[in-house]
Amino acid sequence: MVLIAPLGLLLRYRLRFASFSWALTTRTMALSTGSTGRRQGYGGRTADRPMRARTPARQSAAQAINDFGIVVGSAEIANGNGHAFIYDGTKMIDFLGTPEGEQSNAYAINDFGQIIGDRGVGGFIYSNGVVTDLGSLGAEGATPNALNIFGQVVGRSRRRDGTFAAFLYSDGKMIDLNTLLPAGSNWILGEARGINDFGQIVGIGTNPEF
Repeated sequence: MVLIAPLGLLLRYRLRFASFSWALTTRTMALSTGSTGRRQGYGGRTADRPMRARTPARQSAAQAINDFGIVVGSAEIANGNGHAFIYDGTKMIDFLGTPEGEQSNAYAINDFGQIIGDRGVGGFIYSNGVVTDLGSLGAEGATPNALNIFGQVVGRSRRRDGTFAAFLYSDGKMIDLNTLLPAGSNWILGEARGINDFGQIVGIGTNPEF
């Protein structure tokens, strides 16, 4: 069942429903999916080292915190590049081991200690000491904005034609959310900004009909 109205669009995905509603000058979408997992604060590795022991941070910007008080963000090192970090309450850790000549950012962390961010031209998810590239929708450039407790990631990615589209990364695959819309909907979903533990997604889209 698909319901289209000025305040919303209801679509089906994996036997659950999604809504797309108007919010100020943007539209807000919700998409339901599901998975399982277990809670934890931060899945570190033995190779993790405090940033100050390797490249002293000049300034830092915290981006997110989980329910265990673990903070993630980006810290500027001596050469001006930003490196993704984790702060565990006692020390700041350059968990990616980013080379000094490169940049990286961490944007969000869930209660399993999974972290999303970007480095170079692509996005990543860090889980249990393993960094996995998110891929793209056809061209270089994917920015993750949020993840939920199940490790589902949303953001925006560049397509082959150079345009950007909202994506959902789940079960190792990146999905263009526009491909889930019914034909003739006229919605263009440009970016997904957040996802909760029910799989509901908020983001930005346009529709010339409204």
